[in-house]
Amino acid sequence: MYPLKIPQYKKHLINKVIKPLFKESGFLVSGLHWRKNEPGFTKIFNIQLSQFNTPESFQFYINIGLFFPHSYRLSFTSKFWGGEMPEIPTSPKIQNCQFAKRDQAIFGRNRDYSFSRNTDRVGFEKLILEDVENEYLPFLEGLDSLDSCRSFLNGFYGGYQYDYHIALGMVALGRTSEAKVMIDNIISLKKPPEEFLIVLNEELGKLGLDFNLPLEKKDSNDGNIDFSKGSYP
Repeated sequence: MYPLKIPQYKKHLINKVIKPLFKESGFLVSGLHWRKNEPGFTKIFNIQLSQFNTPESFQFYINIGLFFPHSYRLSFTSKFWGGEMPEIPTSPKIQNCQFAKRDQAIFGRNRDYSFSRNTDRVGFEKLILEDVENEYLPFLEGLDSLDSCRSFLNGFYGGYQYDYHIALGMVALGRTSEAKVMIDNIISLKKPPEEFLIVLNEELGKLGLDFNLPLEKKDSNDGNIDFSKGSYP
């Protein structure tokens, strides 16, 4: 039997080698985005194909994201955002995630998933299977609660800003006392712009709570965090 041509082999690799492992772990698959819902958030594994792929070779990257639906609109409060508030995605993609990173930013190594006609197929599949089984899935399975997300996110520079997302998720789950302390602490640590607090109050109100956050105008050039929606890697 002749081996699959490279474009067909790429599809085989994704659909027959990688995809079954994630389905067995409870992930829903939609294209190249694989999602699993947890209480208060969704974790996402994404295969990003290189724009330079050809019929003779291909390369792909791994993105990992965390999507917090209850705080999604907080990403659109910047003065640079001029449109209407978007609907919360029901099937979020990596570009919707409040946290989205390439795998090397998480695991500390730059894995090169490149394939050409000279690549050993057996070795290539073994490498990917080992990475999925020993790194990606164990890592994602460990993120099974808002608390584990917070511990992970606080390991990044400026990670405390993710506490807004964690806190709104806690409110949705009925953990209001913890959320109140978390929000008060981060506002005291780094006062956000008034427009951000307005939307935060609105989103808390939709969850049935009013924390009466102080709305005080502040110079936008005083070093506040920029909460505008950024691009993912």
